Amino acid sequence: MEPHIIIGFGLVAMMVIQLVWAASRLKKCPPGKLLVIYGKTNAGGIQVLSEGSAFIWPIIQNFEYFDTVFDPIKKEYEKIFTNQNNRVNVEIRATYSVSLDNYQAVKAVQRFSEVDKDKVATVVEDTIASGLREVVGEITIKEMKASAFTETLEAICNEKLRNLGLELQNLTVINIADESNSINGVTPEKLKSILQLYMNDQQAEDCFADLKRVLK
Repeated sequence: MEPHIIIGFGLVAMMVIQLVWAASRLKKCPPGKLLVIYGKTNAGGIQVLSEGSAFIWPIIQNFEYFDTVFDPIKKEYEKIFTNQNNRVNVEIRATYSVSLDNYQAVKAVQRFSEVDKDKVATVVEDTIASGLREVVGEITIKEMKASAFTETLEAICNEKLRNLGLELQNLTVINIADESNSINGVTPEKLKSILQLYMNDQQAEDCFADLKRVLK
């Protein structure tokens, strides 16, 4: 075989090997996860991608995938004091995730990269409990029935969670009751969902509006 042919085959083989190697170092960010790059990066010690792909240099860089989505939590918080010193129980359902803001996402990776999801859920539950005590401690039981209560609670809990690199997707107050259960603590969101089980959406909306006018 002619020497130039051998050299040509050798060059092609080297190019194929280089392409295979490069492809093996190109990592894509799958849905529902962050691509976390450690080592020498443009962002310093940690670079976080929520989409796209990146080339991982051997020796000077390493990587891992980090979940951004968690199971919803549902919890009843007991003996929360209002500003009138009444003790109430509040049942809450919340969905949350890692913030896709780069700065916030780095916070989440630093805090939770070696923590299992159950412990993350516990941290979120404790954070919501802190926000709940803060909000309820400033209002009455009657004020807790207003939609502004849920909005305020969600905003305060979200602010606290962002300090951890997390954020709320949704927070719903399912039920509110005092310790003796002398009040019916069904929230507007819960009442509307109950009505929709027995009526179509328009009928439920009309009935809900009528009930609000009567109970106002």
